[in-house]
Amino acid sequence: MEYWKKETLAFVISVLYLTLVFSFKVGVGIIPERIPTAFLVSLILFGSKIGLQKLVCRKLNLKGTLKVWNTGVFSGILLMIFGIKFALPSILEIKPFKFGRWGFKVSHLTYKEAALISLIGLLIPLLSLFIFKHVFDNFFLATLSAWFYFSNILPIPKSDGANILSWSFALWGALVVVGILLIIL
Repeated sequence: MEYWKKETLAFVISVLYLTLVFSFKVGVGIIPERIPTAFLVSLILFGSKIGLQKLVCRKLNLKGTLKVWNTGVFSGILLMIFGIKFALPSILEIKPFKFGRWGFKVSHLTYKEAALISLIGLLIPLLSLFIFKHVFDNFFLATLSAWFYFSNILPIPKSDGANILSWSFALWGALVVVGILLIIL
């Protein structure tokens, strides 16, 4: 039961952190009108990203555990003051085993599997960026999705970007280019 409490706490902290970062504007502070939208977008983007990643982990007989990344939270709060919205408050720690009825089953985590799990997590903000910018033409929601996407594609150790980069530089570069093209066009 303790495991679920820690992971739920990590999820709540992450969503509240993203809400704070997304509703903050330099020179103004937190804009109260943005809080409900920022909360809903944070909940949907982050929840679907982590949910899909955990589902893929389960299909690959791996264990994905959500953990708050303190360095990301504190550096994100500092960067927020300068107008940079760093949206990486937690990481999904992937372990090559899964607990079962009679103990745990050991498997091998390859770079390809870690990259696949990370790629699934990056498709959510990339898809939402496309939908909010090109279908609904909503600049604010597209901007939140872009910040979320580019924070997660950075090749910071244990992040989605680092997992993809460790497997394929070409795929990581293509994802960066696609994200930039979605913003520009």
